[in-house]
Amino acid sequence: MRALTIIASVIIVLFVGSILTSNYLSDSSSSINNDLQMLDQKVRIGKWNEAREQVSVIKNKWDGIKDGWAMLLDHQEIDNIDLSFSRMEEYVKVSQAADSLAEISSLKLLFEHIPEKESFSLKNIL
Repeated sequence: MRALTIIASVIIVLFVGSILTSNYLSDSSSSINNDLQMLDQKVRIGKWNEAREQVSVIKNKWDGIKDGWAMLLDHQEIDNIDLSFSRMEEYVKVSQAADSLAEISSLKLLFEHIPEKESFSLKNIL
């Protein structure tokens, strides 16, 4: 009977941990995606100084989130985000609208994909 209690406790802890992890990834991803959407709008209307400031805000936010994500995700995903972010940052610095928008779109896709990929669902288990 004691073993059954321990097994049930471990399963509950894993389940709750999975839900908390999924919520954390979803919330932080959504926050950065909102910032990327604002950056997208600034680039589209040609407000480059504001866009550069927005890039700085997003970079600071990402630097704070990245360490937490590193414990939860495959590092290749984080490297892909870092690489795309670096390209986007340079495109915004030199005011290249088309390239900036392409990298912003890539980043949005990466940030949308991760919570979906890491969610606790039957399709991810099978």
